[in-house]
Amino acid sequence: MGRYNAIVSAFLLLTIGTGCAAGKRNIVQDISASAAKAASESPACDEKDPESCLELGASDIKDLLGADDISLDLYTTQCEAGDAVACSNVGVLYERGMGGVEKDLARAAAFYERGCEAGAQLACSNLGNLKSLGSGVPKDVHGAALLYKDACAARYFPACRNLGLLIELGRLERSQLKEAARLYSEACDGGDPIGCHQLGTFYAEGRAVREDVRLATELFKRSCEGFFPAGCFRLGLAREFGQGVEMDKSAAAVSYERACAAGHSSACSNLGILNAKGQGVPEDEARARELYELACQLDDGIGCINLGLEYSRGALEDPARARVLFQKACRLGNVRGCTLLGAANAGTKESVELLRGACEKKDFMACRNLGIALEEGRGVSKDLEGASAAYVEGCMGGDIPSCTNAGVLAQQGRGTKQNDRRAVALYDKACRGGGARGCSNLGLMTKLGRGVPKNLGRAISLLKKACQDGAPSACVNLGVMLARGEGERKDTDRAIELFEQACKAGEEKGCVSARALQRAVKFESLDPSQRQEFLVEVCGQGDGRACNSLGDMYDEGVGVKKDPKTAILYYSKGCDAGHASGCLNLGVVYERGEGVAVNEEKAGRFYSAACALDHAKGCSYLAQLMRLGRGVEKDLKRALELYEKSCEGEFAEACLVLSTFLSDGEETAPDPSRALELKRRACRLGLKRACR
Repeated sequence: MGRYNAIVSAFLLLTIGTGCAAGKRNIVQDISASAAKAASESPACDEKDPESCLELGASDIKDLLGADDISLDLYTTQCEAGDAVACSNVGVLYERGMGGVEKDLARAAAFYERGCEAGAQLACSNLGNLKSLGSGVPKDVHGAALLYKDACAARYFPACRNLGLLIELGRLERSQLKEAARLYSEACDGGDPIGCHQLGTFYAEGRAVREDVRLATELFKRSCEGFFPAGCFRLGLAREFGQGVEMDKSAAAVSYERACAAGHSSACSNLGILNAKGQGVPEDEARARELYELACQLDDGIGCINLGLEYSRGALEDPARARVLFQKACRLGNVRGCTLLGAANAGTKESVELLRGACEKKDFMACRNLGIALEEGRGVSKDLEGASAAYVEGCMGGDIPSCTNAGVLAQQGRGTKQNDRRAVALYDKACRGGGARGCSNLGLMTKLGRGVPKNLGRAISLLKKACQDGAPSACVNLGVMLARGEGERKDTDRAIELFEQACKAGEEKGCVSARALQRAVKFESLDPSQRQEFLVEVCGQGDGRACNSLGDMYDEGVGVKKDPKTAILYYSKGCDAGHASGCLNLGVVYERGEGVAVNEEKAGRFYSAACALDHAKGCSYLAQLMRLGRGVEKDLKRALELYEKSCEGEFAEACLVLSTFLSDGEETAPDPSRALELKRRACRLGLKRACR
């Protein structure tokens, strides 16, 4: 932000003032307090287009002097009589198209030249402005520099500053920034507020001078006292963030207010942010929106973005309006505006192109959103390799969620080679950067000993941090560990609290787990003769877990007479209620023909339902049928994907099967190192034959 505003409004070369000479108003003098405010309303120059910085500052002479004071005929007559100031005034009228005069830059240049030849240094400087731009006269930067140099030598200090600007922008051969700094210093000492501002930027950034933030802030203060809005803005930044001066957000707000009132768009945006946060001023969201609106009207991309975000959520939610604002910000060259526009248009080809472009321009949030679009196939064909690359790019640039997303793909081997250590490194980076999901995933990897030594105590600590930082899934996983007594003493009450916390945060697994554990606690407290009745009651209330437990009782004859048909009835109720184990058990029943005729097609459907509910065994059993083409269409590629998902779900058998495939290379490309890693994982999960 600092560098962008270093040249903002730097070339307000046409200065207005008051004064009398020979009974007439001198309408072109050095910057005075009131005149600088008028000059500040001109379009700001853009450092990305230095040529625009050479445009003359807009001025409103009518507001300053009154319509009656502007007389082309009077000034022309006096100019013909040899009055240098009058020639300058005529030049201003033709240049700006004021006082009923039609704009004519060639005539303006001619009158400036006459005024300059007659000794009006401001006319010389204004003629230099036109020559530097090639406006009304052939472009002649060196000619402009000579005019500025002579006017500066005659102690017309804005000309010193203008010559400094030409040097800073590299328009002259053998340009020396030290010379630009000297000219800015001379201009500033002569009372030119723009010169003070430019010199302040040099000291703030250590360009051509020794970096001195305190001196820079003092120069910005002098610039602001001279009513130059960019100086007030930079003074506001210094006060807001304590740069070269004691942090004082109230004083910052005053500086921003002054700059904003003079038309400085970025100052309006920053003042809006202070109002939104209640920093230095009373919290006032309505006022913040007004300021964002004003900033956006003044073509400040950040103002458009902040206003767009207001319309993206809450009571003011208006997606169409938000998109228009993001689009304007993008059009103004604000890359984050393009990113937000792409996100707002998610699912379209245009969105992907916007995000790709913003990512290439190093908006790393755009890289993350691009990765999501490519991973999920939103507005474009799925491209997991592209998604992985986008996430990695975002992560390298400091976008913490990108690190987590890249870690997930590395852990799963999607779009990149499966690599637990790489996944752990990415999760660790995300966690250290404050990413709750990264801490949560790192906690699980640490619990399982994947890519990092197994350490239940460390896993507990990571999950606690993630839960506290707002990752509800971490609260669920932490609750599971406490319910089982893993890593810490068993604590069902605390586990239930964690599940309920996750539930309130919108994590459905937290809701299900809380109910299940509460019922499990009650179940354990009942006399064995009462347990069946309790399960029947709870199953009737739609608890799939209870229904599945009843199915197990009748399937195994525990506490009741063994009855396969009744077992199937309760397994069906459990599956219908969304309990994965109920679906899995139905698949087993139909595959083996226990109490029913063998039906591998039905078995496949129930395994598929269990897998969709993230039951690792369900995925593995479905993969087996798919690999052999039993009950389902044979599909080796899909079978391997299902084994991978099952292994990720900690089903050791699936890990070992995958290891065998990758080792033998009979049904897929051989990968000995990956095969060994999968076999070791199966061993860590407790499958003894995998340890041999």
